[in-house]
Amino acid sequence: MRQDLFGNFVKGLRAEQDRLRSEISFYHPGPMRVFRRAGIGEPLEDITAQRIAEINSEIVSIEKTIRFVTAQHEGRDA
Repeated sequence: MRQDLFGNFVKGLRAEQDRLRSEISFYHPGPMRVFRRAGIGEPLEDITAQRIAEINSEIVSIEKTIRFVTAQHEGRDA
């Protein structure tokens, strides 16, 4: 049972990484851009590069979590 919980947890993390990689593929070199407006009447700001950086950071963070929980599960230091 515990093995199933661990495996499902890691599988879920990997699925989230895949989802993020799929999202980022729309921005590189892609047709999709992300814009933000600071307020009503303010100009749009292209924040695509910022979003790409955020996604990459999320992917790295998830990978660190996977490595940590795997090490803990195997009884070793991360």
